[in-house]
Amino acid sequence: MIFAIKILMVAFNKLFTSRFKYLFIAWGLIVVFVLLQMKLVGYYNPQQMWRLSDYIIYTLIQLVIGCFLILLYVIPLYDYIKNINSVFLKGIAIILHALVFGILYIGSLSLTYELKAFGKITTQLKERVFNLFFTDLHNSIKTYLIFIAILYAHDFFKKNAQSIIKQKSLENEMDKVKLQSLRAQLQPHFLFNALNNVVALIDENKRKAQESLIQLSDLLRYTVNLEPYKLVTINEEIETLKTYINIEKAKYETQLKVTWDIPDKLDNFMVPPLIIQPLVENAIKHGFKNNDNQLSIKIRIKKGLVEVKNNGSVLTQPINKGNGLRLVEKRLNVHYGDKFLFSIHQNNEWIVNSIELLEYYEKEEIS
Repeated sequence: MIFAIKILMVAFNKLFTSRFKYLFIAWGLIVVFVLLQMKLVGYYNPQQMWRLSDYIIYTLIQLVIGCFLILLYVIPLYDYIKNINSVFLKGIAIILHALVFGILYIGSLSLTYELKAFGKITTQLKERVFNLFFTDLHNSIKTYLIFIAILYAHDFFKKNAQSIIKQKSLENEMDKVKLQSLRAQLQPHFLFNALNNVVALIDENKRKAQESLIQLSDLLRYTVNLEPYKLVTINEEIETLKTYINIEKAKYETQLKVTWDIPDKLDNFMVPPLIIQPLVENAIKHGFKNNDNQLSIKIRIKKGLVEVKNNGSVLTQPINKGNGLRLVEKRLNVHYGDKFLFSIHQNNEWIVNSIELLEYYEKEEIS
């Protein structure tokens, strides 16, 4: 009794799986095909023509028998057989599985016919089962093989899909590890340089040094709390960048001029956190190199584009990207793969750093 209940519970669980759905569809098509054959036989041999009610009853009987066999026999034993390691034993198990399927199908169909035709089990049942076993067993086994092929195909594609999902999940985890590693490199890099600027201010202007130290602590708090694998809005990135620029302006004062070219609305423009700051830091560091004049930095941002240019020292050839710019390129690669362009070049008196995120241009082209 307990075993029967367990079988019914397993069958109930199978009822809501995609495997049962595919097998039931296949079984329905087979039943329809058989009905068409019987209709053709009746057309050419009117003595074997069935009434409409017979066709309906036959169809319902076939569907019910098929349902029970799939739920209570085919799927449960298939799950057991597929876990057999020995190829020989697995082959024997499949052959026995097929034969028993044919016997169960023929026996249940004959029994149902007896009850429908005579209202009871007659002595002809044994003979009918015996005859059907030799005349229709091959068709039952063909049906069984179709079921097994569907089950194997389902398991193959499911396993393949799970493998792809697992691989993608692993790649995402690796990307997170890479970004965390890059953040660990980025934090000391720019915070160390900013701290040097604050230290240089202490003797010159203590008030400015204190203000810069407060702003630097805000930056430090921001970098500690940020999640490098998540994107931030461009407005959040701009506010963080302004804090950094204020620290630099405390040191350079009127020698550093920063202008902004930003549209009023930049909805849905997301960027990696602290991705623009290294461009500005690089512009200040190399712009003032061998240059005592005022340094002008222009920051232009629009959806999909970030551009930082300065009119400082001429760009040397060949271009040697420092640690800060290399980190920017690595982080962009982790986030966007090959869907970005990162360049630094000389345009007349301007040295231009630009980041282009190609996915935004592709979306604009589609829309």
